[in-house]
Amino acid sequence: MVTRISFRLAFLSFVIIAIAIVTALPPAQADVVSHARIVRLSFVEGDVAYQSAGSDWERAVVNLPIREGFSLRTDAGYAEVEFETGLVMQLAGNTQLEFTVLNLTDGHKVTSLKLGQGTMIVTANLQKGDQATITAGNAEVAVPHSGRLRIDSAQGQNWVTVFHGKVDVANGGKQTEIESGKTLHFGGEQNQSSVDRSPRTDAFDKWASDRQQALENAQLGAGDFVRQRDYAFNTADLYNYGLWSNISGYGMAWQPYGVGANWMPFSNGMWLTDGLDADWMWASAEPWGWLPYHYGDWLFLDGEGWFWIPQNLGFFQGGNANFVNVGNQTGWTPIIANPVNPKRVRVSPTTPTRVVFAGGGAKGVIVAGPRGVVPPTTPVTVASRPAGSFVPHGGTTVSALNGAGVIVTSRGPVSPANTTRTYTAQGPVGGTIGRPTATGAPRSGGPGNLGGPVSGRPTTMAPHSSPVAVVRAPSTFTSVGTGGRNSGVTPVNGSGFGSGRTGGTGVGTAVGAPTSSASNGSSGGAGGHPSGGGTAPGGGTGQAGGGVAPGGTGGASGKH
Repeated sequence: MVTRISFRLAFLSFVIIAIAIVTALPPAQADVVSHARIVRLSFVEGDVAYQSAGSDWERAVVNLPIREGFSLRTDAGYAEVEFETGLVMQLAGNTQLEFTVLNLTDGHKVTSLKLGQGTMIVTANLQKGDQATITAGNAEVAVPHSGRLRIDSAQGQNWVTVFHGKVDVANGGKQTEIESGKTLHFGGEQNQSSVDRSPRTDAFDKWASDRQQALENAQLGAGDFVRQRDYAFNTADLYNYGLWSNISGYGMAWQPYGVGANWMPFSNGMWLTDGLDADWMWASAEPWGWLPYHYGDWLFLDGEGWFWIPQNLGFFQGGNANFVNVGNQTGWTPIIANPVNPKRVRVSPTTPTRVVFAGGGAKGVIVAGPRGVVPPTTPVTVASRPAGSFVPHGGTTVSALNGAGVIVTSRGPVSPANTTRTYTAQGPVGGTIGRPTATGAPRSGGPGNLGGPVSGRPTTMAPHSSPVAVVRAPSTFTSVGTGGRNSGVTPVNGSGFGSGRTGGTGVGTAVGAPTSSASNGSSGGAGGHPSGGGTAPGGGTGQAGGGVAPGGTGGASGKH
């Protein structure tokens, strides 16, 4: 009995001492901040430029990685930015936006943007704990966790229009809540504000709405193959531009449409670095080239080609490739995925290493050049990432690769680096970069100029392209291999996921390489899978899979 009482007293003393020690310790560091977030420039049309801290304006390309401190401007062009937070925004012409904060604070994503001028439409479906604010004039707009809004800023005056949800705006010590269907107008010399019924939607409103709906539909389709709890953003491209297969031992794998036997990842684009750190970011010229190049790994199978394996989707990479040296030539090769079930692997990756070599470059740029196969007898050394000042000496020639033992398979799309990033505005931007005209008439030289008298919300024109470029695989597409059971690759796109939705106008191409021009129709509707059995009005009819999927006249019987 005495022993039991003594034990209780000792335990109570230990607890009291432990509490005293904990309370005496200094408080834990709060607001732990990491500047590690990268967001995607997901759409570019026309005259668009970006600027990193301390640099000149440079031409923006699709899939440009954007980080904190960058600025984006559309002179006579349009742009769209996809965030990993469930935030998507479309920018009209003559718009300038600064990414002032892109960080992680205590594990939550914090986004702060500054609209210098122009028009932007924001669609938000934020995750719990994430925050996003936009500064326009003297006001701060709090983006709701779920909602859709438009902000216009022109000649010192500002408009916040709410399409869905409720939006709080802090301006001059005053907090205003705007409901759906209402527009807050503020600014001018006296910074007066008023809330009125929203004006009639214009062409840009409709274009942005159609594009957002298409992205959401395609994202739902991709959700059958990429678990939403692993990664819920930037997945629409996988649905629009490729096919899924199940590879024994590896699980679900994705392959882009229309790729030939010599195609390989990282062969169409360039590496970029802005000198802020030693990392290089891959910017793909392929419209789907974001998720497969920054998350997961790759796999090559003889007779089947390259597949993207969606592994480790919570881990962002500047590019899921390793830089290598072959002889005195610098190149890179995709990081090969590890099987999740090695016992079920039927066909192992082949021994020869496939490499994309540097085809040219300048400070901060390495352009993709020739590619080839390196036999097992030729040494391949994994190299550290090049310095930001790296420039391939004299470029990479076929003779030099042959001398190093490389079997060249393609010369590759080499573009001069000095013209890739140099930017000169094509549209008239007199005065303050695209200041709106007072009459509301579009300027000559480009679409999308803000206009309208300052007493009303500026109007914008819609881009020339369809809401989303969707080209489903017609029957002329053939897989590199058989896709049979012996190879362990089983196609899984056997049935439709949609019923054919309203699509954009245009003609679907049959070469598997969508562009951003007006000729890109939405075969199968705006995001609807063309193998669905329904019909919907669009820009034409194209038979695909199980029924008529309007939206492009270039469609053909689908192969799934």
